[in-house]
Amino acid sequence: MSYSHLRNPDNRPTCGDNHTFTGRPLRTFEGHEFAVTCFIQLRDGRILSGSLDSTLRTWDYESTECLQIFLGHVKPVNCVLELRDGRAASGSKDKTIKLWDLESGQCLRTLEYHYEGVTCLLQLSTGKLMSGGEDTNLLIWDVELEAAAVKAAAEEGIQLQFEQPPPVMLGRTTSGRFEHDGHRRTIWGIIELADGRVATGGCDGWVRIWNLHTDQVEVMLEKARTVTQMSDGRLATASYDSTNTLWIWDMQPENEEGEPLPPAVGKKLSGSDDLVWGITQLGDGRLMSYGEETMIRVWNMKTDKCGWTLNAHQSGVLQASQLRDGLIMSCSRDKLMHVWQLPSK
Repeated sequence: MSYSHLRNPDNRPTCGDNHTFTGRPLRTFEGHEFAVTCFIQLRDGRILSGSLDSTLRTWDYESTECLQIFLGHVKPVNCVLELRDGRAASGSKDKTIKLWDLESGQCLRTLEYHYEGVTCLLQLSTGKLMSGGEDTNLLIWDVELEAAAVKAAAEEGIQLQFEQPPPVMLGRTTSGRFEHDGHRRTIWGIIELADGRVATGGCDGWVRIWNLHTDQVEVMLEKARTVTQMSDGRLATASYDSTNTLWIWDMQPENEEGEPLPPAVGKKLSGSDDLVWGITQLGDGRLMSYGEETMIRVWNMKTDKCGWTLNAHQSGVLQASQLRDGLIMSCSRDKLMHVWQLPSK
């Protein structure tokens, strides 16, 4: 699909309320053999990325040099995460989660319980690791238990062979393979809300909000695949239908008598021309979205329109995030990662 009609002749993308921003990234990371699916910035500043080529790579953030290649997965890597104890975790189409030593690049442990690909990872505030997959399962792993046990054994001069306990399966009500109270299709993303609950988005077109203490779904938001929480407590979702709309939900609306009402859409942001895969809030309060379009959109929250676009990728954008220095980083099916200057308001 061509997106050439979205650009003006001098390659300065325009959008919505006629703001412009250059399509030239500040730096580009190149080296993966296939699409780059995910990345994070590690605490030491390096970039860790995953790809359809089944590898993870670390990169020097300033020079863009590839520092190390992590080998172990046998199918595409879908998600990466740095754990609080300094290890990295990755989820793959090969149905496994691997825990990595970030200095040596060695795989320390492989977690196997999903029976289809692992699509998303999140470390909860409790330290436990939560994973979602194509098998529709949400699993909770006690990864810090292992790290603590291995460390204690090492201090006593013992090499511990730790057996990872089975994960908790969220929402499972029977022993049947597909019979549970959760998503009916691939789980797309997981976030932890400010109140300790967890929100999950799925390819079944629903966002579910879970109470981890009761193992129950408390709220469901329709026609949405991906979700993020805004600084004011509202949730922003990308619609699952062909409108490609961003919806901002008021989670605690009230009627005229002050009585609570179910969550309701308070704003709609329209303008995307293809499927939206992800949405995130920038540090200045604006929303940023990305997906099957080759551009990244930054939304003007005063006009509710797309105000700025970042456009240099040649294929769909699979992730875009704000880094610690305020710059934007993105990865794409075109095998590249770009770093961008944040458009001014």
